[in-house]
Amino acid sequence: MKKIGILTFQQADNYGAILQAYALKQVLLGLKHQVDIINYDCEAIKKTYQLFFPLSFRPIELLDKLIKFPLRYANKYQFERFRKKYLGNMPLIKADKLALLNDQYDLFIAGSDQIFNLRLTQFDNTFFLPFADIKKSFSYAASFGISFDKLNDQEKVFIRNNLRHFQRISVREAQGVEIVERLAKKVALSHLDPTLLLKKEHWKRFQTSPSQKPYILLYLMHQDISLINFARNLSQRTGYKIKYIPCEVKIRGLRGTKKIMPSISQWVSLFLNAQYVVTNSFHGLAFSINFNKPFFVGRLPEEAATNSRLENLMGLIDQSNRFYTNFIDNRDKPIPWKRINSILDRERQKAFTYLKEITQ
Repeated sequence: MKKIGILTFQQADNYGAILQAYALKQVLLGLKHQVDIINYDCEAIKKTYQLFFPLSFRPIELLDKLIKFPLRYANKYQFERFRKKYLGNMPLIKADKLALLNDQYDLFIAGSDQIFNLRLTQFDNTFFLPFADIKKSFSYAASFGISFDKLNDQEKVFIRNNLRHFQRISVREAQGVEIVERLAKKVALSHLDPTLLLKKEHWKRFQTSPSQKPYILLYLMHQDISLINFARNLSQRTGYKIKYIPCEVKIRGLRGTKKIMPSISQWVSLFLNAQYVVTNSFHGLAFSINFNKPFFVGRLPEEAATNSRLENLMGLIDQSNRFYTNFIDNRDKPIPWKRINSILDRERQKAFTYLKEITQ
């Protein structure tokens, strides 16, 4: 049994981020290891999800923030409660204190999620494990979020210098493999997001009372009007109502939808019980695939430069025809779940082999 420290986006009040951290911990616990989520206090991530917002001098903006504050507080509280229950209750630790953990852990795993995305972390090299001994430094399904051609020169230099610290490197997308091989001249393996390592039977433990009526789940990381209109059209065609999880705290929902700000357990349950899923979220797609739910996926804005995550997962299961631009021709085309589940099982085996190798 090894004592393992995971470094990831555990501070993010984001469904996908918190569930991938939970999933990797569960997988490693299942391999009979002692596992901690290191409660690293990342300034960039903390700022993104801070509860107390900068005051605005524009009355309309200030009023909007004040009205939303109770909802944002309740949302943050339920994420914090999940963290304490499932991720652990380690005190926050600053970057300059992480080296003190070297003697406490047998190895460190960086990942999963977009921990190598410098535009999210503001060039925080902590996620490249500089504080750890090289022989203890590994990654699992870490994501750059973007493809090699979208990196600027500063990012390329930073990544090249910091990737050298790892003993072995696992990334989440084929695009990440290319980045590692071209910049660091190191071997990289591509593995499934941790949420896909846990099968549907495991996730059912989060099941809440299912809806008595069929529904379409609309989950957006960016409010895309064309995707919303498609969901409305699908609703009219099927007669199913739309349940809408917005990308941010909102007071009101969209016309023709029921807005929901779910707890983490309710979020999982909404995917478990949906008839269809319409999304532009990576983890929205991942859970739809894992639960064998008919899905339709929209791309994020090009300026976000993060579509490689969606494209890679869609390509892995050979379902790129379910991107929004092809919906009209393919919305009634059956999804070959038997073949997809076989692909997932194969990829799970690859992931477990890697995790067993680095933790033996």
